[in-house]
Amino acid sequence: MDYSGAYEAIYDLTYFQAFSTYTGLIGSSEPIHFTVSWIASNLGLSRIYFISTVNAFLVIAFLILGKKMNGSLFVLVMVALSNFYFFALFTELERLKFAFLFFFIAMYFIENKKLFYVFSIVTVLTHLQFLVIYSGFFLIYFLKQFKNVAVNYRIEIKAFFISLLIILILVAMSNQLIAKMSHYYIGLNYFALLKVSPFILLILFYSRNKRESLVFITPLLLMLLLVGGNRLNIFAYFIFLFYALKKNKGLNLSILMTTLYYFASSTIFIFNIFEYGRGYGM
Repeated sequence: MDYSGAYEAIYDLTYFQAFSTYTGLIGSSEPIHFTVSWIASNLGLSRIYFISTVNAFLVIAFLILGKKMNGSLFVLVMVALSNFYFFALFTELERLKFAFLFFFIAMYFIENKKLFYVFSIVTVLTHLQFLVIYSGFFLIYFLKQFKNVAVNYRIEIKAFFISLLIILILVAMSNQLIAKMSHYYIGLNYFALLKVSPFILLILFYSRNKRESLVFITPLLLMLLLVGGNRLNIFAYFIFLFYALKKNKGLNLSILMTTLYYFASSTIFIFNIFEYGRGYGM
């Protein structure tokens, strides 16, 4: 995926011409990252300035959300500025970076349903991978509505429209979903589940509602089994992180150990950037 080349190539093109060019170069048709990049490119912003600004917003959004979740500012800063996954988002995982930015904003406004829904839709339309997370939210909501129907014999009109909206998004992006699943599915990957099991156990340990938390992470576990963990482990980490931040403001052993581990990983990642020009090496 040549994001730099795509950024230059879409300059001075009409929106639809640029989208066709972008899709051909990136191999992805999620519209939000393209739209923001097209606007920035045609405003004449240098790509370095553009990406640096987005990286800064990503960190700020993470810190603001983390503080809202009662995390220590010291812990949040240390995680954001030393963690392997953040460095990967800063440098390599560009569309996922944009999606995480919008996701952090969505989670900040989780009590404001309208803003939460708007930024959640923007998140998914930025990177379809976030369907894994939102499937967890929807599964919890669906089970509550199912219980409501079974007990009270009625369904909320809001539940109907939310379900309809999700179906429309899935239909609109069905070709992209099928292509992604076909590309990454190589058989059931039990090792991927084993690899993230410490995070899963810690999520359940820190959770106040373990049954609901288990329901929430079920779609992630299923996708790990189907497509492996290389592209999904980052979700397991951030879910764990936001649960663990609520314990002593994040000043606990699990965050300390994972921060030290991912700091060591980030040093290798940074070395690869200087040695090979990208964090994941040659």
